[in-house]
Amino acid sequence: MSIPKRFTFILVISFITLTCYSQTKSNDSIARDSLFRIYITYITRLAQNKDTSIATNYKTKQFDVALFPQWYFCLSVEGEKSSFNVTKQEADSSEYALKSYLKEQPYPIYKKLRKYKRQYFGYVDSNGHKILFINCFWNKEFNSEWLQQEIIVCDGGWYYWQIKFDLTTSKFFDFYVNGNA
Repeated sequence: MSIPKRFTFILVISFITLTCYSQTKSNDSIARDSLFRIYITYITRLAQNKDTSIATNYKTKQFDVALFPQWYFCLSVEGEKSSFNVTKQEADSSEYALKSYLKEQPYPIYKKLRKYKRQYFGYVDSNGHKILFINCFWNKEFNSEWLQQEIIVCDGGWYYWQIKFDLTTSKFFDFYVNGNA
């Protein structure tokens, strides 16, 4: 990215972040802190001409996932007070069971599971269980942005779906496939 484009991009990101930051409820410190951390991370990496990825890319022959850090504010698990860094072992645990779970569902997702990229966000529920929120989408739609932010898409059918995995009980729940427009 050229210097003028980089500077313009930094200004746009600054404006958006500060606008969102100022509109966040003053008592919602988790959201405010997350916005501030994302902003600082982006600006620092852009200024240093480094990769702007926030998540760790964990890729095997079977899957390609993004492991988001504890401090990242995931809109899809809003309201949860505690989060954690998802490890490769925790991702492996859910990935191992995912295909067999999906075979039991009325969608052909399991047949082309390798074509989906997945974003992992970890949080602790009200029972103290460690939960993985897994956001899944067809891998041709996004370049590097899937490592920078949560991908949220309305509609799109079974090209976009989400599921949660309880690491404590090793069970999936809240499987949701986007609707069609």
